[in-house]
Amino acid sequence: MKTKLLLSVFIIILSITSVSAQEYKSSLGMRVGLLNGITFKQFVGEKLAFEALVSYRYSALNLSALLEYHIPVKEENFNMIMGLGGRVGYMGIIDDDQESAFNGGIEAMLGFEYKFPKSPFTIGIDWKPILYIGELTGFNADEVGLSIRYTF
Repeated sequence: MKTKLLLSVFIIILSITSVSAQEYKSSLGMRVGLLNGITFKQFVGEKLAFEALVSYRYSALNLSALLEYHIPVKEENFNMIMGLGGRVGYMGIIDDDQESAFNGGIEAMLGFEYKFPKSPFTIGIDWKPILYIGELTGFNADEVGLSIRYTF
């Protein structure tokens, strides 16, 4: 039931947005939070973007790829972003029983981004829950981060 409701809300939001969602084609920057890394975003449509993130958390090195939909919010340079993708990673020392593990998962993203007028910079905040599949399994919902990117 919740899934149907969320899907319905998502479809309604997609259908009522008509303003251009982005003011740039590509961006490169950094993301800080529990998951720190380098982020690259490339728009592949007016409101659709691909984001790649190389990140580090604890002893894990990760690579994430997300497809994101940008939804304009009242302010001209302000967007809500929803995304879905995947993550693969390698975790070093875990505990006494297991020294390392390759892992992967399904990653979602919900956030906001602001493009500064007359400036090549954006700032964004997002939440990235992930469902891990692989040697280590589980759900993690504590990854909130701040991204600052240079646009071109």
